[in-house]
Amino acid sequence: INLTDETYESGRNFCNKLWNASRLVLAAPPDSHSECSEESNPKRDSSVIPKGLLQNDENKKPCFEDRWILSRLNTTIRDYTKALETYEFSEAAHLIYHFFWSDLCDWYLEIIKPRLYSKDASTLNATRSTLFYLFSNTLRMLHPFIPFITEELWQKFKEQYPAYFQNESIMIAQWPSADTAQIDEQIEKTMETNIGIIRSVRNIRNKINIERKQTLDLIISAEATQMLEDIKPHQDLIKHQANLSKIELGVKLAKPKHSATEIVNALQLFIPLEGIIDPEAEKKRLQERLVKVQEQLALITNKLSD
Repeated sequence: INLTDETYESGRNFCNKLWNASRLVLAAPPDSHSECSEESNPKRDSSVIPKGLLQNDENKKPCFEDRWILSRLNTTIRDYTKALETYEFSEAAHLIYHFFWSDLCDWYLEIIKPRLYSKDASTLNATRSTLFYLFSNTLRMLHPFIPFITEELWQKFKEQYPAYFQNESIMIAQWPSADTAQIDEQIEKTMETNIGIIRSVRNIRNKINIERKQTLDLIISAEATQMLEDIKPHQDLIKHQANLSKIELGVKLAKPKHSATEIVNALQLFIPLEGIIDPEAEKKRLQERLVKVQEQLALITNKLSD
C-alpha cells in the first residue's frame, strides 16, 4: 500500500467533513412531539424509509431532491455491499466516499439547508426524519473503514434521537439493506443534468471572476422540446443553487451577443454578460492567458525535441 502525506490528509479531511455534517444535522433538534422522538415512535426501524417525507404541494409526492437522495442512497447500498462481498475494497471505498462527500454533503445538504431552519414544524420534522435515515445508513456503511469516529457519532445521534439509532453500539446495528423500490434511474439522470447545469454556471463565474452574489440570466437551448421537459420542473432548484434571476428555455435558440457558453449533455447554455463585465478587460485577460499558454507550449515542445 502506497501511503503518502496526501493519503492521510485525504482521510483527515473526510473525517472532518463527516463530523461537521453530523453537527449540522444535530444542531437544531425538533420539538419533543415530533415523529423523531422516542416517545412518539419507540420502535422505529432506521433501515425503513421514513414516512414523513416533505411533500410537493403540486403533486403530493415527496420532494424531488428527497426522492433523488433516497435513490442514490439505495443504489450506493446495493453496489457498496456487492463490492465488499467480492473483496473489491477500493471500489467500495470510492462508492461510499462519492455518495457522502458529493451527493449527500455537496448537493443534498446544500439544497435542503433552508428547510433545517424552517418555522413550520411539519417541514422541519419531515426534513430531519429523512436526514436521520440517511445518516443512520451512511454511518453503518462507513463503520468498516472508520470505526472509531462512526461509533462516536452514533452515540451522539443516539443520545438525542434514540428512535433512529436504537442499538447500544453501531457494531451490532443491522447492516443496511437496499430498497430497490426507492431506486429511480430517471430521477438520478435528471439530477445529474441539473448538477451539470449548476456547475457550468459556477465555472463561468470562476473563469471570468464574477462574484457569487451577482445574479445572472441563463438561456438553455436544446435541439428538441422533449430534451427540456425534465428541466422545467426544477428551474427553482437551479436558480437557487446557481444564483440566477431567470431561466429561458427554448429550441435552437441563437446565442446572444456578449455571452458565455457551456455545453451540458446535448444542451447549450448561454449566459448574457453585457453590462456585467467589461469586454475590453476580458479581451485583455484572455490575451494574457493565451501568451502564457503559448510560452508553456514552447517550453514543452523544446523538451520533447531534445
